[in-house]
Amino acid sequence: FISKLTGIYNWHLKNSPEIESELKNIKTFLENTIVVGHNLSFDISFLKNAFEKNKIEISFNEKIDTLKMSRALLRNKVRNHKLSTISQFFKTQNKNNHNAKDDVLTTYEILMNMLVDKKLNGISNFKELTNFLNSPDTTIKKKFNIGKLPNSAGVYIFKDNEKYNYIGKSSNLKKRIQSHLSYSRSYKSNKIISNSNILEMHSCKNELEAIIIESRLINLLQPNLNRKGKKLTKIYWIKLKSNKPNLEISKVEDSKNTIFQYGPIIGFNLTQNIKQILNSELQLVNCKKNNSRTSKCSDSILNNSICSCLTSFDLENYIYSTKVKLETFFENIENNLLIFQKNITDLSDQLKYEEALTKKKYLDYLNKVNTFINFYNLINSRDNIKTNEYIKLLGLKIENQKVILTNKNVLDSLINYPINMSTTAQYIQELNLIMQFLALHPNRM
Repeated sequence: FISKLTGIYNWHLKNSPEIESELKNIKTFLENTIVVGHNLSFDISFLKNAFEKNKIEISFNEKIDTLKMSRALLRNKVRNHKLSTISQFFKTQNKNNHNAKDDVLTTYEILMNMLVDKKLNGISNFKELTNFLNSPDTTIKKKFNIGKLPNSAGVYIFKDNEKYNYIGKSSNLKKRIQSHLSYSRSYKSNKIISNSNILEMHSCKNELEAIIIESRLINLLQPNLNRKGKKLTKIYWIKLKSNKPNLEISKVEDSKNTIFQYGPIIGFNLTQNIKQILNSELQLVNCKKNNSRTSKCSDSILNNSICSCLTSFDLENYIYSTKVKLETFFENIENNLLIFQKNITDLSDQLKYEEALTKKKYLDYLNKVNTFINFYNLINSRDNIKTNEYIKLLGLKIENQKVILTNKNVLDSLINYPINMSTTAQYIQELNLIMQFLALHPNRM
């Protein structure tokens, strides 16, 4: 698949050097110069990762992204801003064939063609070009009657009269709004501003407060251009009950006959994946009990699991042993995650890539849920003074299973509990937002 996409095959690379041996040469080539590329941040991210992995410091100076230039100069002239589309538009001599050298030569020709665009008249150096690409489009600025933009953290709302189109947040409102309104704005930003005629901005004490307010506003007002991932999903627990052989997925935290439960887990798909991992790794029952068979059913044979359909199946013993298995698995979860990681490496070394990918997915799902549950338990612990005190400094207070905003805000009337779900679901997902913020800013703790 990758070879068809890029035009690069194994035989191209047979006698090529490893990237580790070339990083110093790449560093010399890139530093102290203007780097040009199409969708440049994508390529730079791979290079940065390689440099960090090999503990080599590098500073990228001036960068020109021909994707941004295309958005600014060719917005209504091309159907999209792919390199191949722009190459066809300018009828470049070098054709874009997803080959490294061809891509470079095509990008060079595209750059030369765009630099003579009449919109760039009077622009004579890199700084002026960057300012033009990042500055607000004058016609758009007039449309929204934009004055001085605040440098503070906050939330912003795009509306079409009384209809809410998009709600966002930023640690710096000025930079974020400018990116939405700039000449080089993205396809999504262009869609937002094309369908809106009002822009509201509300400053917050800090970014975390803005994150919580953004989440509440999105779920209260349901703007049509915000992605689904920003909207609240339901909360679930995985349970083992004393009267059923199969693990059960439940929306209720406390329920009858539950002798073991794991959660809370955000979203049904993730909960299903965790249940599947437990069934597979612990070889739990995957069939329905009816005690009517003398031989294993097809489900248990396929899943290589215990069969509860057998007349000889002992539910009481099975439930007890499963409870022990589950408790042991989660008591040793950190060690089990390391075992998963080793299995992935071993399977990859044996060229069993599909099995390795399955294990990698298992590892990602378990890591995600385990990290959150640890944080959830930590926040709800009376002994957890440090994190709770830090959260207070950020303008939040956690009590009675609620995240409370302590700073008075112009949006207070909109963002109080409840929104449109149970307060428990809202609380759990806001804790998840807080955890993600703290993970990205560990030096603030």
